[in-house]
Amino acid sequence: MIKTHYFLGIIALSSSVLFSSCDSSQQTASEEDSVAVVAEEEMNNDLEEETSSASDRVMFAVMSTRMQTELSKVAEQKASSQALKDLSMAVIDTNEMVIAKIQDLAEATNTQIPDALSTEQQTVVDSLMQLQAPEFDQAYLEILANDQQQLIDNLQALTADAENPITRGLIEDIVDMQQPQLERVQSMQSEMM
Repeated sequence: MIKTHYFLGIIALSSSVLFSSCDSSQQTASEEDSVAVVAEEEMNNDLEEETSSASDRVMFAVMSTRMQTELSKVAEQKASSQALKDLSMAVIDTNEMVIAKIQDLAEATNTQIPDALSTEQQTVVDSLMQLQAPEFDQAYLEILANDQQQLIDNLQALTADAENPITRGLIEDIVDMQQPQLERVQSMQSEMM
C-alpha cells in the first residue's frame, strides 16, 4: 500500500515536471517549482498516513532520510549559494549518522530496509535535477523542510508506541539530530523570502 501511494506521488511529480518542461511558454519557473513541491508533499502525506506499524514507520524513516541525502548531493552541485551548499553537506553528514541509527532501529523492530533509493525515489531526484537556480534552491529547501518535519512527526509517533527503552532512545537520538537541521532549513527558507 505504501509503495502504491509513493508511486502515485512520483507519477504526479514526474508528470508535473514533464508537463512544465513541454509547455514552458505557459508556466513560469516558479509555477514549476510549486507543482514539484506539492506533488512531493502529497506523496509524503500519503506515505505518512499509511505508516501505522513500527516496521512501516522505520521504513518511512529510511526512505525519507535517503531521499534527503540524495537531494542534498544534487544540491551540492546545483545550489546557487555557498550557504545552501554548506547546508547540503551538513544534511549528508548528519544523515549518514541517522541512517546508522535507523539500521539499529530496523534491527530492533525486525524491519528489512533497502540498500538504495527505490526507482520511484530516483525519479523524484531526477525530476528535481531538471530545475535551475533559484527555483531549484527554493524547491530543495521546501521539500527538505517538509520531509524533515514529517520524519520527526513519524518518529515521535513511533516513540509513543515504543515499549523498549533502547528503541525509544534510538528514536530520540534521531529526532535530536534532525530537529536542528530542520530549524536551519526553515531559517534559510525565511532568508530566501
